[in-house]
Amino acid sequence: MLYKFSTLLARAILILGFDLKIRGRESIPPAGPFLLVANHESNFDPPVLAAACPREIYFLAKEELFTVHPLLGIYLRKVNALPLRRGRTDISSVRSAVKVLKNDPLLVFPQGRRGVSLAEVKPGVGFLHRKTRVPVVAAAVKGTGQVLPRGAKMVRRGKISVRFSPVGALHPGDSAEEAAGKIMSRIIALLDAPESV
Repeated sequence: MLYKFSTLLARAILILGFDLKIRGRESIPPAGPFLLVANHESNFDPPVLAAACPREIYFLAKEELFTVHPLLGIYLRKVNALPLRRGRTDISSVRSAVKVLKNDPLLVFPQGRRGVSLAEVKPGVGFLHRKTRVPVVAAAVKGTGQVLPRGAKMVRRGKISVRFSPVGALHPGDSAEEAAGKIMSRIIALLDAPESV
């Protein structure tokens, strides 16, 4: 209930305040688990993607957010956030992600941190795909880096768009690095595509 209320409110705010445009929603599987993989420019990205996606999704969030304030930690868990220890292999987070992907969609940012170069993709998303073999949907988020840049305290005016597209050409023999590279290549292609397409 809280997830649905939060995403409906976020969608209304994003459409009215930031002219949110969503393309490719038909790429989202109507049922079953899938990996939703997106570029990461801003703290705005998770709520934007949750609002844009027609399915309820789970996502990984840095562990520190759960301890900033007790109420924030409770809220994050209620809206499907899973804590992730960054900078080292977190076996418990991997297990949680694999468990989610048995039945539900999971959002992953392969850059690891917001604002990191698109070339610096982490192999974790490739590992998750190899482990679960679920469908992969790429998402290109534009505008969030201008609306809420890294280090900014206040939201700025701007337009936001999200484009979804399935990722093909993933093969059982791909290494985690190869799978991650193919996924990121699809995201880059979406980011480079004209807005009118």
